[in-house]
Amino acid sequence: MGNGSIVMQWEERSARNEARETNASCRVPFGLRVAPTIIAGLLFHHPAAGFTIPMPQGFATEDVALIANGTLRVNDRAEVVRASGGPAPVFNRGYTEIGADARVGTVLTTGNVFLRERALITGDLISPWVPLQQNGVTVLGTTQTGAWVTEQWYPINWNPTYPDLSAEQDITIFQNHSQWPNPGSYRNVTVYSGGQLWLDPGEYHFRDFVIEPGGTVRIATEEGTVEVTVQGNFTHRGTIWDAAFQSGRSGLVVNCTGSNWFHVESEFSGTIVAPLGSLVLASRVHRGQFIARDIEVHQQARIVLAPARPEPRDARRR
Repeated sequence: MGNGSIVMQWEERSARNEARETNASCRVPFGLRVAPTIIAGLLFHHPAAGFTIPMPQGFATEDVALIANGTLRVNDRAEVVRASGGPAPVFNRGYTEIGADARVGTVLTTGNVFLRERALITGDLISPWVPLQQNGVTVLGTTQTGAWVTEQWYPINWNPTYPDLSAEQDITIFQNHSQWPNPGSYRNVTVYSGGQLWLDPGEYHFRDFVIEPGGTVRIATEEGTVEVTVQGNFTHRGTIWDAAFQSGRSGLVVNCTGSNWFHVESEFSGTIVAPLGSLVLASRVHRGQFIARDIEVHQQARIVLAPARPEPRDARRR
């Protein structure tokens, strides 16, 4: 594999000791570490820092559909499921709210929990605090309160590159036009209605990435994952088409490194990570895995767990 390829090193650590060590130096989402870290193609925002995702004991990273570090809201009538149709777990290290008639799998949190009317947890509820709940709430598993969730720390080390994009070219695609750029660095990438952007497997760096209504991004992932690192704004209002999408795995990874609000207003298939940002998933079907500081799932949205496939191979023009 070429420059920037992923090297995984799994390691279990004590969450409490790790938290003490991290918080003694500075307080940032998920904790700073000495070496840069990445998880399934998901990177932190600064080359001198590191990124570690804490996971609840007994769960691998690819087992959890939503992973937050601040506020997690699954709004009314939304559901979080696996590709098989069964419930998928969610994990948050802050305030968690499950909306009225919403359906999720196991809920693990180290913060307060609010369960609205007729919320359904098809699994366990694990929290250090007694949940605040309205009428008709159902927890099909056990409710465990009064104890901290035991965490495992899984650093996955990577040596990412952070290119200066100020001198790179823009990609602007209008109606009835298409572009097929090689993997690499670009500045502002915008796909307007009727335009098409084709992406081969490999690594891309964009400052801003906006897909407008009617715009299409076609990704070719038969031979590897497409990884897009966005330093600024990421907004998706169009269509992302992956002909090789597998129901249980996704071929697109979008790394959002800023502290913005990132809006996914149309259906999305892939993995998104925004360790410093707030991710909003609109009332659509979204297939993938979503990791952010704050996550809000809008009313009647359906989240289908489909973690990223292995790291990209060398990109190949077809």
